[in-house]
Amino acid sequence: MKKHLWNAALYGCAAWLAYGAIELTLSAGIQLFHNPEMVLLAWQWPLIAKVFLVYAVAGLVCGAAAGAVLAFAGFAKWPGDVEASACLTLLLAFVVNLALAWPLARSEQLALALAVLLALALVASLFSERLYKQMRGLTSPFAASLLVLSIPWISREALGVSYSAASKTGLALLAAFAIACAAHLKRRMQGSRTPTALSHAVAAAAVLLMFVTAAALRSRAPVFHAEAPKSPAATGKPNVVLVTMDTVRADHTSLYGYSRDTTPKLREFAAAATLYTYVAATSDYTFPTHASIFSGRYPDWQGVVWPDVLPGNITTLTELLRSNGYWTTECVANYAMLGPRAGFAKGFAITDWRRAVPLSTQGNAIADRRHPYYLREAAIRVLGSATNTDYFVRYTRTASDINQCAGAMLDEAAASRSSNFFLFVNYMDAHAAYIPDAPFDTLFPACGPPLRAASYRRIKDEVNSGKRMLESSEKERLISQYDGGIAEIDSAINGLLGKLRALGLFENTVVIITADHGEAFGERGLLEHKMNNLNQELIFVPLIVKYPAQHAARRSDQLVSQVDLMPTILDVARIPPPAPLEGRSLLAPAPSGARDVFAETAGLQSRRAILSGSLKLIASPNGAFELYNLASDPEEKQNLYSPANPEAVELRNKLEAWLAARPRGQAPATKLDPASVERLKSLGYVQ
Repeated sequence: MKKHLWNAALYGCAAWLAYGAIELTLSAGIQLFHNPEMVLLAWQWPLIAKVFLVYAVAGLVCGAAAGAVLAFAGFAKWPGDVEASACLTLLLAFVVNLALAWPLARSEQLALALAVLLALALVASLFSERLYKQMRGLTSPFAASLLVLSIPWISREALGVSYSAASKTGLALLAAFAIACAAHLKRRMQGSRTPTALSHAVAAAAVLLMFVTAAALRSRAPVFHAEAPKSPAATGKPNVVLVTMDTVRADHTSLYGYSRDTTPKLREFAAAATLYTYVAATSDYTFPTHASIFSGRYPDWQGVVWPDVLPGNITTLTELLRSNGYWTTECVANYAMLGPRAGFAKGFAITDWRRAVPLSTQGNAIADRRHPYYLREAAIRVLGSATNTDYFVRYTRTASDINQCAGAMLDEAAASRSSNFFLFVNYMDAHAAYIPDAPFDTLFPACGPPLRAASYRRIKDEVNSGKRMLESSEKERLISQYDGGIAEIDSAINGLLGKLRALGLFENTVVIITADHGEAFGERGLLEHKMNNLNQELIFVPLIVKYPAQHAARRSDQLVSQVDLMPTILDVARIPPPAPLEGRSLLAPAPSGARDVFAETAGLQSRRAILSGSLKLIASPNGAFELYNLASDPEEKQNLYSPANPEAVELRNKLEAWLAARPRGQAPATKLDPASVERLKSLGYVQ
């Protein structure tokens, strides 16, 4: 009896591991080859191992339980019964998992029906050795796994959205028929031999080995080369490193007086750099703000209306640097907004915008609409009861990944020494769903355990839809994780600066560290960003610049905009700026009077703002206005606007004049391809 139960447990373990190997290959493996920007990162391998550990334990338990039932009922009369019962436990789990995810898409309904039919056939084979031998090919866990996974996989993954439902269903059924024929051929070739648990385990290991080898080879391609103009190497000019911290608001950095020491390394860096204390982002999310940084123009003046790409007629900072002899490189975490499809590869000699291959969709913007047929999602939920599983839903590279990439580029720059370089680095560790790495995930403890990614998505939808306000305990826990992400970026930037020093590049390098926009945590009933909001929590961003040979701290309280970064870099590089630019070099003498800068949200119902001195006027599409004095009311709680207020009238006239002066019809709209839409969905930018 003990031997029988042990054999049944081993068969169950082998069957579930076989399913895991097929599932991983169909989900992650195929995506690695279908999407050139996807890679399997080092921190994802332990996650995969945890899932397979769950499968192994589930297989052992279910296999032993099935063996006990067979022995008790008197069915264990031939070796095939044990294999059939092990595969049956797998199919039953698949059926239950899909049933719990109801309602299902048509392809998943077909997969559910097929799994039920296979399960019934396996039950019937327990009563007849002859029937079992006829079905032996289908009772293999590999064949069964391929059959039940092939229909939804072909419909969702292989074909995508461009095929009709009829085409998807027909091709999926054709694939299922081909698998069944192959299983039948296998049975005929195998003859009377009964597969052993060891043979299943070896086969599963072989599939996994193929996947690991392919993934390792796939990850060897570190960069993507883009066409760029060439010119003689720049000499006698400084190098330039531009760093953007995605979603980092200035008032959450200790550099700007925050109570938590989230940026100790940046404080040290600022001791020999210039700190700008009054910096306004041009918009409230990544694409238009980076477009302003790289063009020196406000979003409307570029012809940018989300979700269009950067217009081709805009001359970018990197194009000018490259045409003047700079070796231009980038390493970015925000693959959706800063990749080639968004137009940001223009002028870069080398661009690296890779991202992690998805291992789960729980808590993601497209969660519960993809892959409900994978048992892996259930395995992750099991793991979630004992450990943090947030990293399963992380699609972006970590700060450590970005530093590894940037370090390799700096090594190449130091080795050549033939030209100056421009390096653009983007970190996303403070971005929602706020998943900092250890030890930063526990650096700032909150009143309760961290909010997991799946819970965060639900909270965000409820708050931003107006169903309820963000609770104080939720806010505290989210900010705790957010601040941890900022601290992780701070540490990574320190590592990047250390690399520059170690290579002897620091002294002759301009280092610019800023953020693209901020983040809302319940202010004005909103959570996150890109919520048509231009209040300070969204547009007050940090800016620290280390100029060549600078060794002392400087502080500037002048009003600065992101459109100033491009003319500043061109000024340092002694490159004439193109016309027109809305920004001004930060090295130029400050204007005598109050300077006006602008900000705007994207879309047909966009808001606009003008900042002048300490005053800020926000114009809404419904005709409402808000006026704040940021010196006395930095949280913008007291609206001073009145049609009779002379300051309000002056700012309103200036804003209207600025809007009237916008260039019209410069850039044709560009339709996003389905792959770009999916990238935006994965980061929550579209629903």
